[in-house]
Amino acid sequence: MRRLSVVLAVLLLAAPACDRAGESGPDPTPSSPAFTLPSLFGRGTATIEVPDDIVTLEVEIARTDEAHQRGLQGRTSLPSDSGMVFLFPDEQPRRFWMKDTLIPLSIAYFRADGTIVSIRDMDPCTAEPCPLYDSGAPAQGALEVNQGFFEAHGVRLNDVITITEA
Repeated sequence: MRRLSVVLAVLLLAAPACDRAGESGPDPTPSSPAFTLPSLFGRGTATIEVPDDIVTLEVEIARTDEAHQRGLQGRTSLPSDSGMVFLFPDEQPRRFWMKDTLIPLSIAYFRADGTIVSIRDMDPCTAEPCPLYDSGAPAQGALEVNQGFFEAHGVRLNDVITITEA
């Protein structure tokens, strides 16, 4: 009975943290304890071919509607060499917003072949109405990074992004 009480107490104490991480808080990081909820996001690498260089980022990969909607909401920081990739099943005009996203981001929209068709800077928005950031052309994916990253690394329209899943 005593062992059962200890297990229940541990579960009750852990439950609120698990609910927050699984529903509205930041996504677990690779260094999180093994007992955290499964991530909404896959992991991988984004490689961007720019003239005379290759830029590499560690990325979280959002493929589902739930992951697309969550994105980077609620996070207070993003490592400088990291980002989030949003992949979609088809190529069409895309629009993103920054509702409840706390850090300024830049977004590169890209076609199915990885070619960047649009780069936009996006500012945090905590109250509606939040502006929409249009791709301006059909896109099958988007890569979000810290604002200014693309400019600092010479990433431009027509450069090519390759996503490799871990």
